[in-house]
Amino acid sequence: MEDLRERFAETVVGPIVIHWDGKIMADYTGTWAHEKVDRLAVIVSNSSQEQLLNISKLPRGSGQAIADAVVTSLDKWHLTNQVKAMSFDTTASNSGLRGGAAVLIEEKLGRHLLYLPCRHHILEIVLADVFQSLFGRCPGPEIPIFERSREDGPPSTVIDQRMVCWTR
Repeated sequence: MEDLRERFAETVVGPIVIHWDGKIMADYTGTWAHEKVDRLAVIVSNSSQEQLLNISKLPRGSGQAIADAVVTSLDKWHLTNQVKAMSFDTTASNSGLRGGAAVLIEEKLGRHLLYLPCRHHILEIVLADVFQSLFGRCPGPEIPIFERSREDGPPSTVIDQRMVCWTR
């Protein structure tokens, strides 16, 4: 694995962007598959390359845990000096002014980086407000429509009563 890391680091030309995103999911690596764990995918890209660096199991989804995992991945792949920008969703654990991962990564690297907040996630916030104004507040993060869709199988093209989000 170290050979792969060194070879990749040698081929990187120019600045790179570090991307990360977390997901709470079932822990399939332990004996308790029903337990939920925080997983963090860390990827780098530039104009001609993309590379998955790591998928970490985090002790918690805090900004500090995310920053530690991102910087550790950069260090292992010998890419710390090439990073010029960060791409991340706009949750508080990533974008918080004091304890957000982006600020903590800058502190660990000792320099400012360009912030590239994910436009997809920003639009999700807008759409969530529209959805709430039309259908009412949804309990989160498990929204009934998505849970029911998972139970029913592949999505249907027919919009029916199940599409309405409601509080149980």
